[in-house]
Amino acid sequence: MMDNIVGLRFPFGSIEKGSKVVLYGAGNSGIEFYKVNKELNWCEIVAVLDKNYKEVAFPIEVKNPQSIMNLCDYDRVFLSNESRTNRLEIAKQLYSYGVNPDDIVDWEYNYYAREFIVDYYPTFIRSGNENKARICVAISGGLGDFVINLSFITAIREKYANTEIDVVVIGLSLELVRELYYMQAINLIKHAHCIDDFRNRREYHAVFFLNGFNYQLLRYDANSISQIDDNMSSDFNMIFEYQQDNPFFFIPVELRNAITLKKAKLFNWNRYTAYNVNGIFDVSCENVKIHINGNFSDIRNKYALSSNYLTFHYGAGGATKDNVQTKMWPKEYYRELIRLLKKDFPYIMLVQVCGDNYEKIDGADRYIVKENINVVKHVLSKAVLHFDCEGGLTHLASQLKTKCCVVYGPTPSWFLGYKENINMDPVICGDCKNTCVDWAWKCSKYSRPECMYSIKPQMVLERISEYLHLFE
Repeated sequence: MMDNIVGLRFPFGSIEKGSKVVLYGAGNSGIEFYKVNKELNWCEIVAVLDKNYKEVAFPIEVKNPQSIMNLCDYDRVFLSNESRTNRLEIAKQLYSYGVNPDDIVDWEYNYYAREFIVDYYPTFIRSGNENKARICVAISGGLGDFVINLSFITAIREKYANTEIDVVVIGLSLELVRELYYMQAINLIKHAHCIDDFRNRREYHAVFFLNGFNYQLLRYDANSISQIDDNMSSDFNMIFEYQQDNPFFFIPVELRNAITLKKAKLFNWNRYTAYNVNGIFDVSCENVKIHINGNFSDIRNKYALSSNYLTFHYGAGGATKDNVQTKMWPKEYYRELIRLLKKDFPYIMLVQVCGDNYEKIDGADRYIVKENINVVKHVLSKAVLHFDCEGGLTHLASQLKTKCCVVYGPTPSWFLGYKENINMDPVICGDCKNTCVDWAWKCSKYSRPECMYSIKPQMVLERISEYLHLFE
């Protein structure tokens, strides 16, 4: 009987004891698997999925299959559906949601779904359209890196018409990146713990890795690409040969960044144009287009925002109340700047945009706390000015065409700044990014980052006053 099959064929060989498993299928075999596993205490079932999730009766909550896109902490997806045809379609569906085929376990055959798919449906490991090159772009870093690297994706898309691009996210949440890349021509957005998860994936014609100030072409299928686009094949050959002949790409990313900064100053590159080192792509800050979902009126009403408001942000990636980065402007300076702004510009509302671990600054009129990135995009896009240190929100606001006043210290304005902004360099020292491993957390010259302390609140007020008077 079907009720006994899963018990007889429990996938001991494919699901390790103690692993975390997503169970797909809430029918008879799914219930049997759940019961047997409960008796054996073999694995942890972290979620149950079924397309009829609203109708099925199951011992625990059953969710929409699409919810797997928000899950990252699992080891295997177990397909319990009785039909071989249905299991194949489910595997394809899961793959389209970003699930690694190597993580899918077929209950009947008790081996990885990729082997089943490749043996019987070999075209599945390609995009389904052999006239297009399927390219994986893996990005590691914080919010600013994902904003900037959209320019690299755009450059590939604009140069080669016959491409489908998947983005692999390393370092940020999938939900955040999906909202950030809203309406971008990107096929899929997936999550990985490290680049090794995608380095040799066979379904891609080429795999790029963007980490730090450089990109690397980790692998490419020269024969397949040449049949799709001769120019692409020639370009990728040049990139690969350049990398093989250059030991620069085999050193740690911190040292690569330091060397790139030296070369950038010599050749007048910025954070965007540094990607054009070998002349293949035309990357610039002008080819980034950030789209916003929905309208602003509900957000304005929720926070009672005035027509003229200034946003500011206190924080940096990984920073907490007790552990701040060297590039962060001092907290007491924010308080003094707020006092000065309220005195001279009472008609401008002051709005602090706060992340999960950042401290609120006393004196702000409104606090936008722990909101999703789409709300943040709306709020930044309507601000008369955004004030910040160099970081993710500065890059996002700049690409939303909101003028920013940015205080720079360890990170150089000539490399990371935007010409439309009010960029303030330190009076003392500065421009020490990547000169040592812990530059972001500890000043190697002074007991505190004097570069940031040298930019006084009164100096900031003087620089932004002329612009703010335009909104009287």
